Amino acid sequence: TLDNGAYAANLTIGYKYDSYVELKNLEGGGINNLTQGKTSKIHKVMVRVKDSLGLKYGPSEADLKEHKFDDDQEISEFTELKSEDVVLGWESDHEQSGTIRLQGDGPYPLQIQLVVAEMDTSDYPLSK
Repeated sequence: TLDNGAYAANLTIGYKYDSYVELKNLEGGGINNLTQGKTSKIHKVMVRVKDSLGLKYGPSEADLKEHKFDDDQEISEFTELKSEDVVLGWESDHEQSGTIRLQGDGPYPLQIQLVVAEMDTSDYPLSK
């Protein structure tokens, strides 16, 4: 019996843990050689997660959005961890050094296996 009077047969209890990865200076490869130093714009990001719940994403820690694995459920209602490819819409401007931040900040795991960005890259350097 829990403190709130509810009964439970199976409980998942964990400590809140903040983890993140920041990917910077993305290399997209270009028609005319490498794209380092050229301006680019990220349109979407695909993240492959394994046995995970809870994912926040954005260009910086101050500008994160939360990905909901299932819009109809609260995270406390999930019975299984998710293993899937998550496609995230991305809002960014053209910039020389794009950043992708992926973050987990709860008592549930976040295992990132793959990150792929779809982006446009200019054919000229921002400055010489």
